[in-house]
Amino acid sequence: MKGPSTAATFAVLLAVFAVVMFAVIYSHDASRDEAQKEVSVMQSSGVRDPGCCLFVATTGKRFGSPDGTPARGFNELNGWVAAWGPIAPTSPCACGGISSDGGVRIALMPGITPPDSTNTGTSYTVELNNVQIGTLTVTDPISVSITGSMPGFMSIVRIWLEDGSSSYVLYNNGPRTVTVPAGTYRVKATLRAAPSSAIYGRTADLTLNCDGTPTATITLRVPDPNEWGLRADIYTFNGGWPPPWPLPGPGYTYKGTWSVGAIYFWLNPGTNPVNLVSPYFTVASLSNSAPKWAAYWLNPSVTTWTNWVIKFTGRLYVPWRNIQVAVHVDDDFYLRLCSIIPSNWIFGFPTWYHTLSGTCDTTSGVYDFEMGFLQYHSPAQLVFIIGPGGDNKAYIPTIDGAWYCPSFDWSAGRCNVAWSFVPASPSVPYFVASNYTPSSTVDGGGTPRP
Repeated sequence: MKGPSTAATFAVLLAVFAVVMFAVIYSHDASRDEAQKEVSVMQSSGVRDPGCCLFVATTGKRFGSPDGTPARGFNELNGWVAAWGPIAPTSPCACGGISSDGGVRIALMPGITPPDSTNTGTSYTVELNNVQIGTLTVTDPISVSITGSMPGFMSIVRIWLEDGSSSYVLYNNGPRTVTVPAGTYRVKATLRAAPSSAIYGRTADLTLNCDGTPTATITLRVPDPNEWGLRADIYTFNGGWPPPWPLPGPGYTYKGTWSVGAIYFWLNPGTNPVNLVSPYFTVASLSNSAPKWAAYWLNPSVTTWTNWVIKFTGRLYVPWRNIQVAVHVDDDFYLRLCSIIPSNWIFGFPTWYHTLSGTCDTTSGVYDFEMGFLQYHSPAQLVFIIGPGGDNKAYIPTIDGAWYCPSFDWSAGRCNVAWSFVPASPSVPYFVASNYTPSSTVDGGGTPRP
């Protein structure tokens, strides 16, 4: 048999070569397309090409106490003062396996410095000091800046990048621009809002830029008081008798507003029949005083506080239709809840303890809540207790749940056994804050959302 001709052999080899080259070219084009897709994604996300500039937010919260923890909140500001967390990206991008955030949102209460009206021996200012709000990863040397005017409701805005050996200030009550080498940096901040009640609900955006391209938004805001607790409006009055009605109205001077997690303060040298400790409570053997959060707005420069008034407003979850309420009070109070409608102040004297009853619309629901407190001088106390009508169960509600007594003496205002904390649930009354997640375990363990 004759072998194949030279011409036929050459044709076969040429065909094989063509197939191989087509495969190589196709593979190269596919790789190039994938690379181009990655570049396009980075460019559409505002990420520098060929390098990468990527922001990832951190999450945190701070309580109104010397170290910012609920563990030291007793006898302090009785509520949350800061929270921060990520903003969802509008055009997600990734670099080195890390996905970006759209920025960080930081909510911060007014920057007050409360007087030590409860004799705890501590002094501090409400602020975020040297906290990490995110990380910034850059793969090449790059120009980084934060742009935007200094928000008028802020007293201090200082933001910088920090690694193990260097720091680069991006904003110091105004914009800065720096060039940084490749690396991963902690984004740190010191922030303080103005000490004013006129700034609640204010917000402003700053922009973090890489080589002039917007990379992340930094939103600063002051939350409304009801977002993290009960709104507490503080007033003074002239001390005349009887006290003026209604509140607010002629005879009262508005001083300021705060946010608290419960209605419980006992500033009285006498025996406390409901002696409990919670981050949302104030208890001290004092006269002519006020909780720290109220004392600041009344007058932070004095050492005694008299002739003052608080109006609490919020939302209360009530798991029963028929309710009974007990109030330890010195001096006066009023309550607006379900069918309980006030027509004037209820005077605490001479028993300093009162009970009320009422009916709600349904067997369970969230209801508008309003409670006023008026203090002339000497001891100041207010403890709000609620329970199902005709039952010996009693609860002291907070934004995380309630302190529960299974055997409460409604005639004397005392628990016959020990109080215990129960988390918020369908069977437990609690104050509903609009931007807050209650704790499932302990009082003071919930999470304010920025």
